[in-house]
Formats: sequence, structure tokens, C-alpha cells
Amino acid sequence: MESTYELIKETKKLGLLDKLIEAGIIPASYTTYSKIFEFYAIEEDKRETKGEALTNTAEEFGASERTIYWIIKKMRT
Repeated sequence: MESTYELIKETKKLGLLDKLIEAGIIPASYTTYSKIFEFYAIEEDKRETKGEALTNTAEEFGASERTIYWIIKKMRT
């Protein structure tokens, strides 16, 4: 089964993401969640710990670490 992130990426590639958001099928927040997830993935590769990547991502997007953790978990499922 594909992750939420992979499905969003695929619908964007097919040119359907904006249409699905406009129709209310996909929440608009998922575009931001994708950006957060991509930033976290880059940080995770650069940093020694996942905690450091989480903190840096939270600071970059002005969100709590708990919120970032929830978004990452959502994008991976």
C-alpha cells in the first residue's frame, strides 16, 4: 500500500491534486504537509538524530514538534 505522501505526489504528477482540493475531496492542508514532510526527509538525512531533524523542521515551519511528528506519521501511513 502506498503512503499518503506517495499518493499526494502521484495525484499532483497526474495534474489532479488541485482539482481534488477544489472539490473538497483532499484537504488543502495536505499540500503544506507534503512540504513539511519533504523538508523533514532532507533534514533527517543531514542530521545525526531524528530528534534534531524534528526540531529543525518545527522551527522552520513555526509549528510544535508534536504537530510535525503527527504530520510525518500521517504522511508515512
